[in-house]
Amino acid sequence: MPQVSRKIDSAAEFVKILSSDNPQERMKATWVEADLEVWIDIIEQFPEVRKQVIGNKNVPLEILRVLARD
Repeated sequence: MPQVSRKIDSAAEFVKILSSDNPQERMKATWVEADLEVWIDIIEQFPEVRKQVIGNKNVPLEILRVLARD
């Protein structure tokens, strides 16, 4: 069954998903979508979640290029 993507609007929202006590909620971080600016905010404001950003199935190639230099 394909995952349904949901769009997030902030870096804090991504981190909130990752911090959930519910494993199913945390899995949503794998499928959420966001504008390029939000992904940039996430990796700049929360460098500790960069691995989870890489694991997202919808992260833009531009962000993966940035993270490839880590």
